[in-house]
Amino acid sequence: MPGYPVAAVIPALLLLVSGCVSQAPNTAGPANASHVELVSTPFHPQTQYHCGPSALATVLGSSGLEISPERMSREVYLPGRKGTLQLEIIAAVRRHGRIPYQLDGNLQAILGQLDADLPVLVLLNQGIGMFPAWHYATVIGYQPGTDSVILRSGSDFRLEMSRRRFENDWKKAGYWSLVVLQPGQFPASVDMGRYLNALIAMEEASQWKAVETGYQAVLSGSPEDSPVNRLARFGLANALRADNQLEAAVMEYKQLLSRDPGHLSARNNLADTLLALGRCNEATETIDRIDPDPAIEPAISAAIHATRAEIYATCTGVRP
Repeated sequence: MPGYPVAAVIPALLLLVSGCVSQAPNTAGPANASHVELVSTPFHPQTQYHCGPSALATVLGSSGLEISPERMSREVYLPGRKGTLQLEIIAAVRRHGRIPYQLDGNLQAILGQLDADLPVLVLLNQGIGMFPAWHYATVIGYQPGTDSVILRSGSDFRLEMSRRRFENDWKKAGYWSLVVLQPGQFPASVDMGRYLNALIAMEEASQWKAVETGYQAVLSGSPEDSPVNRLARFGLANALRADNQLEAAVMEYKQLLSRDPGHLSARNNLADTLLALGRCNEATETIDRIDPDPAIEPAISAAIHATRAEIYATCTGVRP
């Protein structure tokens, strides 16, 4: 099987121009909220400074993974900081084959996830002014009678915190929150652009099965001709290729091109995958259908040039 340069494959990340969609924080009171409490949510009482690993073990457990806080501590706890960074939390979720999906900064977004049986990991700042006191907790419910949020927090199995105090502490921590999703599972009120970004980020952890399942879920729930569907199919094809499922990747690239013949990135990656399969004639024909165009994005143009050069150098009898 011929070798191929990794740089010749164009990732979906280059095509997803917009970043995660965000909304301005909204701390308006819950509208028509009813009592909800996810009583089956696991509980892991924390040791000193280890609220991050404990809360992370809680939400991973809710997603079906039984992982101890001690193991999470080895993965995410930073002794020099006496705590855990959000980036470490997100990376750990990905390593364990789950999809971290960040929420908008309003209580309604959290309540929507609870209604979908998804506990929400939040970061709070319980300090004052120049003396922050960072704390991770898991929101598992809301009590309208007392207007309070219910948490798994620290050594408290069930902590009721007034909505006002919760929103104040949450605001001071930048309204950071996320849910942990099984592959193929959607959060409540999903923002599809944000979900696709979450899948693309999963590729850095080489969680190809989870990524494939996620893209397939997007494909099954979006119109065939929609931009979301095209991006998901391109992502799925790339994930299959990275997972060494080359024939399946070829089929996905071809299906995308049947709908969108001008998709240069898919055509480039199809040619590169055909080359990896040793199908030189098809690879040459595919790459030669891309005409030089100075308007092509530089990164994509460079990948096409690299693919064409590799095909010409590898396939006997082919000349530039």
